[in-house]
Amino acid sequence: MLFVVLHWGFVSVCPYRLSDIVGHYHTARLCNACEKTSALACVYLTESTKPNDLTVLARLIKERLDKQPWLREPRKATVVHIRAANGIVGPNCFHDDAHCRKNRSNQTYGKGKAYFDAQPIGAGPFVIHVTTTHNVYTASQRSWQRQYLTDAIEYFSERGVVVVKADGDPDDAFVSIASACTVILTGGGFGRLAHRTGGLIDKQC
Repeated sequence: MLFVVLHWGFVSVCPYRLSDIVGHYHTARLCNACEKTSALACVYLTESTKPNDLTVLARLIKERLDKQPWLREPRKATVVHIRAANGIVGPNCFHDDAHCRKNRSNQTYGKGKAYFDAQPIGAGPFVIHVTTTHNVYTASQRSWQRQYLTDAIEYFSERGVVVVKADGDPDDAFVSIASACTVILTGGGFGRLAHRTGGLIDKQC
């Protein structure tokens, strides 16, 4: 069974990239990350004095969960963060790593079937947060991405109930990943930062 939730999240003056804002604190202050004053990035810039201050970020997540407890996924849920978008550079990324973008450390952004097979998949439910819009400009990119997501979602749907949250509110996705008991990450700094921050909060697992 599959549920899909579609949203769009963007700060009009600068792209809202939470991990970049947290990691580049001093230069991020030059960017209008505070168009929405309640945004995690804005509050972080207000309450922290340095980059990558996970203690402050963890506290902000705890406060967000106190106010919005529904952002915490069920204990049995597996939260999957899929960095698609420009992480998919060919038509068969799910089955061939050569079609997945690699970073400077030769780590892939999009992950394939072999990677997921090695993870603690379980029986679901699966909450999949998908990023699809970052640096996607061509029809080929969109086609490759659709195929990758079709393959990935089918993979998890064969194992349990799947809820897909595509391009949703980045703060909600961040809190969901950070507070989840079981997390599977693909590539990109957003998921890694959320998972690292989650190590500093009580996940109630």
